[in-house]
Amino acid sequence: HDTTASQSACTFLTLLDQPDLLAEARADPALIASIVMEAIRLEPSIATVPITLIEPVEIGGVLRPAGAMILLNTLSAN
Repeated sequence: HDTTASQSACTFLTLLDQPDLLAEARADPALIASIVMEAIRLEPSIATVPITLIEPVEIGGVLRPAGAMILLNTLSAN
């Protein structure tokens, strides 16, 4: 529940910063799902996600073995 609560706050922050978008969401609730997905991209509540590899993967020319933990930084993708 912590990530949901934190992401809700990040989404509200994004909407408050863009009053035109907030007005569009109020006028057309069908937009809310897309707005939430975009807010997750713009203002993620968790910027780094740990992932344990289930098979070997080459990343940046280095072979990472199965079982290795890598960190996915969603901010760097944006």
